[in-house]
Amino acid sequence: MDLGKAIYRLRKEKNIKQGKFATDIGISQSFASQIENGRKIPELKTLEKISDYFNMPLPFLTWMSIEVSDISDEKQHAYQMLKSSVDALIQDVRELRDKQLK
Repeated sequence: MDLGKAIYRLRKEKNIKQGKFATDIGISQSFASQIENGRKIPELKTLEKISDYFNMPLPFLTWMSIEVSDISDEKQHAYQMLKSSVDALIQDVRELRDKQLK
């Protein structure tokens, strides 16, 4: 599981500088960098701020951070069956939320 990569991807998609992101959610740029590079795991309160910042439910952020290597061999088939549907659902919800914010 790599929350940092998921957060980095979201930030880059929105073309937001790391310093602005950090300031907006109330953490230092150094801490934001450590999160994105997998050296620190933010507390739940910070994760909630991050998910709110990206207008995304926290479970979606968690799903986006799952890597194939996180899934046990006996659950790989189920994960692969669900992945494209869940990813599409997340994308649809994000697009709807973005339209609502405009």
